[in-house]
Amino acid sequence: PATDCDDTTALAYPGAPEIPGDGTDQDCDGTEICYVDADGDGHAEMTGLTTTSYALDCSDPGAAPIGAAADDCDDAAITVFPGAAESIADGVDQDCDGTELCFVDADGDGARSADGATVVSADLECDAEGEATGSASADCNDADASVSPGAEEVPADGIDSDCDGAELCFTDYDGDGFRPDEYSEVEGDLLCTGVGLVGADAPAGDCDDDNAAINPDGVEVAADGIDSNCDGIEQCYIDADNDGFRTEDGAVIDSESIDCSGDGVSGADAPATDCDDERDDVNPLAVELVGDEVDGDCNGVEECYVDADGDGYRTTEVVQSIDSDCADDGEATVDEPLVDCDDSLASVNPGAEEIPGDGLDQDCDGVDPGGDDVASDDTAEPSGDDDDDAGDDAGDDSDIPIEVTVELDAPASEDKGGCSTAGSASGGTLGWAVAMLGLVGLRRRRAA
Repeated sequence: PATDCDDTTALAYPGAPEIPGDGTDQDCDGTEICYVDADGDGHAEMTGLTTTSYALDCSDPGAAPIGAAADDCDDAAITVFPGAAESIADGVDQDCDGTELCFVDADGDGARSADGATVVSADLECDAEGEATGSASADCNDADASVSPGAEEVPADGIDSDCDGAELCFTDYDGDGFRPDEYSEVEGDLLCTGVGLVGADAPAGDCDDDNAAINPDGVEVAADGIDSNCDGIEQCYIDADNDGFRTEDGAVIDSESIDCSGDGVSGADAPATDCDDERDDVNPLAVELVGDEVDGDCNGVEECYVDADGDGYRTTEVVQSIDSDCADDGEATVDEPLVDCDDSLASVNPGAEEIPGDGLDQDCDGVDPGGDDVASDDTAEPSGDDDDDAGDDAGDDSDIPIEVTVELDAPASEDKGGCSTAGSASGGTLGWAVAMLGLVGLRRRRAA
């Protein structure tokens, strides 16, 4: 038949077997069988896949060029083929040699060498010893596993342990020879030799690096609100009863309250005038209570009630004592009973025994009972006329004793709170005298 498309070769005729990628249409159908190059990188797919091309030179898209090697290990990536440039530690075998280029991690600390050195890896993971991925941080010292980004910085050791280009240095800005416990980051001075910088060998404990007077050797000043020796304790004045007044002796106590505002302490502005720091009701502003034997207002004296005659009974009058008790002559406490109606006589008080008819109200009850007639005077044998006596005996009541009670009106003393016969002879004593004269006249009339 007249269908031979190439009569110069016996291999080309309709129905002849097609030879892929040779640029010849053996079966005379107008097409060529080409090897596949899906990514168009000029390398055919490794498994021998083919595609039909209308261009006999296999120049159609997706067809491998005539004579292209079937060695593409990833026909979906145009950057992957034998001879391609290998990207370091990206997990892709770009040159199809079955290996990967990894960054070097010589000290095995997880950080790659800063100089970009690489090592060939038998796998694509770059996780074997001495290898690092592209995401690993750059190591500023790949010979020391303790030095890498993220490592803990050791202050003032002269090593940039965390690769940040700086060192942690201690400071002594006030020049007192002591550094704070904390440190500061200083750029570029790995030896900590800058102004105000010191190494770890400088003694620590400076709690205020701006004041040379404050350091562990500082002198503590009581209640100044400054921890001068950096021990966390302040010396405060004592105000144990918290009444706002500190002790008179200026005693101090250690306190965690640096401003001396804690319990039992006070600052220097509190007056040092508390005479009893165990009682909050005793201080210079307290109210003095009479006769309680407490110097309540701390003025050095006590106010006592008066017991001038010392009989154990007081008046309401007040006297200032030379000491803090009320035990001196003429003084009485608030506990001693009221009220002495005559504080000039020790024999006159509410507890005294009453002597009837003596013109004195000894027991301070406001009355003085009159005395009875003496019995021997009424029964004695008469020395006068018997007839007169006989006449008198008939019907007189001379043998009946007469008792006279005299009430004494003693003027009340506003200051003493009771009665007093002292200084009242014109009243009570005169009445007593009149009564006694009356009794004497009566007895004489009976005798007559």
